[in-house]
Amino acid sequence: MAAIHPMIIDTKNRGKGGTAQRPTGHGVVPHGATTGPGQMYSPIHECPCTDKWPKKISSFSTLDSGTCNPEITDAQMCFDAAVELGLKPVTQNKSVSSATAPPGCAVTATAGGYEIVFNSANTTTGVCGKPKSAAPPSPPLSHTCSLSGSWLQTGKKDVLYQFNMSGPNSYQVLQQGRVVAMVTVAAPSASAPQGTVSGVWGTSTIPAGITTYPGGNAPPCSQLDWGNGVTFALMPFAKTPVPTPVPPRVAGTAENLINVTVDIDPAEGELSRAG
Repeated sequence: MAAIHPMIIDTKNRGKGGTAQRPTGHGVVPHGATTGPGQMYSPIHECPCTDKWPKKISSFSTLDSGTCNPEITDAQMCFDAAVELGLKPVTQNKSVSSATAPPGCAVTATAGGYEIVFNSANTTTGVCGKPKSAAPPSPPLSHTCSLSGSWLQTGKKDVLYQFNMSGPNSYQVLQQGRVVAMVTVAAPSASAPQGTVSGVWGTSTIPAGITTYPGGNAPPCSQLDWGNGVTFALMPFAKTPVPTPVPPRVAGTAENLINVTVDIDPAEGELSRAG
């Protein structure tokens, strides 16, 4: 008896420009994958055996937000770490003592490459990444928010979700007719005058704060700021247009001497085939 196990090899041509559905880094991934568009490889693909794309193994790593564990203790170690991580070209290496810059070693992408900065200040308020903008002011409420309706995930993907009430202060979240999360909303309190939200997305529980969407005539409870940095805006108050409809997903299987399964998902710009 023989068993056939399909294996997907990563053969994506990264030399061409990508899209939100097919980024320049990894290839296709499952709909619920958390792999970011900037990551080089897909977790479901076998990496190719090639030296075209150098693979660097380093004891250092970068952080997009917050502050780093201060393992880099001097400027030269900072500059060497940037080289080891393959950050090039380096436009400037500099040492500073600043109370507002991130502590220790920091990297800033510039038009011509990367600027590497080592901050020797012992006390600093600086953090990595762009500073978060202040939440728009929202009036305190005396009732629990209703989240029923269509919500737009703002940003590059512009994904539309439908919140349908499934119980007292609880909602099913649907994307293109498929349930992708369960969300509950809590009543207002002194610390959260519009209430709070908790969502279960797959195996992850993510909290969210409620504010007024910073758009014209937006009502209270029209913006959800999730703890992972994602923002939902209530339609039609979001300024971004609603995504255009897409054809339905089509899948099929054919059998003869081998099994061939084809899955075409226009919503994700993906074509999957297993044989």
